[in-house]
Amino acid sequence: MPWKINKTVSEVIVIYDELGSFITQEDAVNEAKKLAREFKLIVRIFANEDEQTQELMTIDYTSFFNSKEMVERTTSELKLAKAEKNVAILELEQRIQEHKKNKNSNERVALKEKIKSSKIRLKKAELKLRAAKKRYRLISSKK
Repeated sequence: MPWKINKTVSEVIVIYDELGSFITQEDAVNEAKKLAREFKLIVRIFANEDEQTQELMTIDYTSFFNSKEMVERTTSELKLAKAEKNVAILELEQRIQEHKKNKNSNERVALKEKIKSSKIRLKKAELKLRAAKKRYRLISSKK
């Protein structure tokens, strides 16, 4: 049974065709999946039964990441996590300096609360950085 692959801008279509270049449907589907992964397209597989074409399956490869994109994404996440931690450290240092300079007791209480929230922000940033480092190590070791 001959099968044919048609590639458009947004999808790869597998159809039955007498002049097709694939002998089995399985071969055509495998090649269509490779094309779709490479170019991030949608695969549509059709079956031809009694002159009536019906869609068997649709596979969407538009949202999958290849290995290069995964490395780039984890690298940018790592850089962002480092920046968040640095900002949190600077904010905490600034709050502590404000607290030391301030003599008004009412404002000192409010500044203590700001210091507590800054410490919480710093802890969250450190956790994010640790998680980003783990993801980066996992991805970079798979290269």
